[in-house]
Amino acid sequence: KIFDDMISSAKPGDTAEFFAKFGAEQAHNVKLARTHLLLALAYMGKDDRAKAKEELEKTLELNINHFWASVFLSELN
Repeated sequence: KIFDDMISSAKPGDTAEFFAKFGAEQAHNVKLARTHLLLALAYMGKDDRAKAKEELEKTLELNINHFWASVFLSELN
């Protein structure tokens, strides 16, 4: 149940326009990367490796230097 709650609460919203208005696209990407990492951890907790891997890849697309996303992805590969 807790992992289902994490997944439902972490769904990325469409806030890109708000952040783009203030020139903070990078900050938005960092926040979005954290959201995808949270989803990945929830899917890992549910033993859904395919979805966890997908979310970790999205995390790294948004923040190539995300250490923990790299670590967890290497563990899933």
